[in-house]
Amino acid sequence: NTECWVWRFKASKRIVVAWRGTSDFGDVLTDIAATPRVIPGLGKVHEGFSRAYDSIRAALHAVLARGVRGDGHGWEIIFTGHSLGGALATLSSVDVAQTIRGLPASFGLKEEVGQVDKLCPLRGCDIVNVTFGAPRVGSARLCTACDEFVPRTWRVFSTSDVVPTVPPKYLWGFLHAGIGVELDPEKNTLTVRGRTADLKEALAEEEEEDKARLEREAAGEELEGSSLMLAFQGDVWASFNGDELSELRRVLGTGSQAVGEHMEDNYFARITECLSESVRAT
Repeated sequence: NTECWVWRFKASKRIVVAWRGTSDFGDVLTDIAATPRVIPGLGKVHEGFSRAYDSIRAALHAVLARGVRGDGHGWEIIFTGHSLGGALATLSSVDVAQTIRGLPASFGLKEEVGQVDKLCPLRGCDIVNVTFGAPRVGSARLCTACDEFVPRTWRVFSTSDVVPTVPPKYLWGFLHAGIGVELDPEKNTLTVRGRTADLKEALAEEEEEDKARLEREAAGEELEGSSLMLAFQGDVWASFNGDELSELRRVLGTGSQAVGEHMEDNYFARITECLSESVRAT
């Protein structure tokens, strides 16, 4: 089930959209192994995450419209989530930001996709996205769109958490969007690492691949697999390299400390410790 909670703070004109993550670590790794979906203009996006957001998009937009009382000017909407919730926060923040700009909808049910909300009541809203322990959600096109439409995207990740490292970049070309903030539990530090390196190069490569694919399709050539990479079937771990597979097995096998490093309460505790340490240092 896809769930999110929406809070409105009228005095400060701020709305917080918090997406529910996962309660089962095994589900995280299973969902990560799903095949991607190609969305025009946004490139390859995680199939499971995008379909989950499609199912709730209309309801979310309606709630946000009510929240700003039909006039978004002066309002700030903060999207947030942990793990799978962080992935949904990224997709929804990009979608809402593009809707505000008057662009056709990339997500939603069949009748929603491609529609333009000319009277968008959210126009004027500032969009912020903050995620914790989120996996990679999409390819360079999506990351570029996120940087353009939601420049205030902050991605907090722990050096002891395996989930932000998957799916592997070489599998589908998925990257991280936004500004990375590294949480190091051993050093008790929070460090801003910046945006994904080589994003422009990755985008150019993806555009060339798309161009070549379209040319082959126009020529009637039979493509290997499909645009959704349906050839990736059978053993879901087959495309992970030895080090990544070893780490995933370690996490699944230990179950206690390693799994705990990914959980949201651990992120909260670790960040609180880092901030407290910073205050004591000053």
